[in-house]
Amino acid sequence: MQEVEFAWRVHAAQEQWALRADTKAAAVFTVEGAVIAAVVAALSNATLASSISGWRLLLVWLGTLSSTVAVVAAFLVVIPQIGRRRRLAREAHFIYFGHLRSWEAARLAQRLAALSDLDQIVQLSTQLTRVGVGNWRKYRLLRVAIIAALLGTLFLVLTFAWPR
Repeated sequence: MQEVEFAWRVHAAQEQWALRADTKAAAVFTVEGAVIAAVVAALSNATLASSISGWRLLLVWLGTLSSTVAVVAAFLVVIPQIGRRRRLAREAHFIYFGHLRSWEAARLAQRLAALSDLDQIVQLSTQLTRVGVGNWRKYRLLRVAIIAALLGTLFLVLTFAWPR
């Protein structure tokens, strides 16, 4: 059925968007983690740490805080969202692995064999709306991570690159 094939293509596109968000978030997580480590290392140097005071100290704290927000937001993008156990147990869906784990193989085989095209569309529609909600969440958090990373970098560059 053409509608079922189209729904699977939409599902594949959703998976690709999720993967792209995860990849970008992993990059933000890595870079900002390194930035925080560099700030800690720089402040461990007594000579450099003693030269940072006043507005520079405020910018170091703001930059480090912004970088920490970026790391946390990026972490929230990539952490698996698997759903609540009780809710999954009540539902009779079978596209998501969280639902599949509670099915017995023989019962699932019977259910799959009895599916009509409309049943397939209903299952896929449920999956697509849930994946869409998850992707929306991922991209909103990714936006927060990127903006926080840029702000943190700006604050830290101003702190350490501004002429003394």
